Amino acid sequence: MRQVKGLKESWMLGDYLIELAELLESGVTLREGLELLASDDSRDPVEQGFRQIVTSMDEGIDLASSIESAFPKIPAFCTELIRQAGDRQELPSTLSRLGYYMGEMQSFNQKYAAIGKALLYPLFLLVTGLFILNLLMVFVVPQYEQLFSGFGAELPALTQSIIQLSSFLGDYWLSILSLMLLVIITWHYIFPQFRLTRRLRGIMLLQIPVINNLFRSGIEAQILSTLGLFAATKSTLLTALKATEQSFTTSYARDEITRANAKVQSGSTLADAFSDSRLFSNRFTKILRITERKGLTEGLLIRQADYNKRKLNNAPNLNRVLEPILIALLGLFIGYLVVAMYLPIFQVGAVM
Repeated sequence: MRQVKGLKESWMLGDYLIELAELLESGVTLREGLELLASDDSRDPVEQGFRQIVTSMDEGIDLASSIESAFPKIPAFCTELIRQAGDRQELPSTLSRLGYYMGEMQSFNQKYAAIGKALLYPLFLLVTGLFILNLLMVFVVPQYEQLFSGFGAELPALTQSIIQLSSFLGDYWLSILSLMLLVIITWHYIFPQFRLTRRLRGIMLLQIPVINNLFRSGIEAQILSTLGLFAATKSTLLTALKATEQSFTTSYARDEITRANAKVQSGSTLADAFSDSRLFSNRFTKILRITERKGLTEGLLIRQADYNKRKLNNAPNLNRVLEPILIALLGLFIGYLVVAMYLPIFQVGAVM
């Protein structure tokens, strides 16, 4: 049986929990509702998980523990909310809130994926352009250099710069390629292993125009959504912050929230704890300051999360912004190369 393996896949439970809440509110028993969700002939990992929940409950295990067993990657705060709701006889409303929250988290992941897809075409364009330029520099420019050497005159500075660059690339192309591969491996596999390098990588992402605003908006929206969920259940601030840590797969964001949580436990205000980080905007800390003054208010937090989430809708337009910039940059360099290569020919023609 294929299980839901990761945190991102666990958010797929959202629609199922909403449906279960609606069934319970319509008078269906918990076991009947779970059986309806656990289709016998489905290969869907979520529905297979619900079949496992039914089996566990038949063995006398409570709903929250059964969910933990069937979906081991689901954050602990989700099952704890379900456990508390069962004790207070508030299971349908809690399942509904939790389902909508999981749907929001799944939506964030889809928008992050959209950002990645939007960057693919500009990245492909950049890599292809650089590859072609390197071919020109390594194989074509040296041919012109041999031609120019027979002129017996000093070459223009523009042409000399291109020839020097071509010579450098021809001598060190293997070292440059190895360095690029090392940077990629370090970025993806080594940096995430250490807190200091995770922080460095996060700060570097925040320096990239356009990307930094999308990165920041998505993280802030996710934090506000999680705080809003716990505001609805009247949980304490520390409980809400601990749950916010668990909801993140982004290492840098999780580290910053952990740091803010420690400051709150030491007596700092919520806004001040987050204001020390470069990750969060001034607007976000102002929202937290207002929220803290009024108490955790579900409506305010959710509306502000929606505001930030709408910014992520601009992700598909990234390629429209980046494509003309990259084309212009590549065009400028190609123009520079063409002028540098033909300038000596024009000078010889003028002398003759």
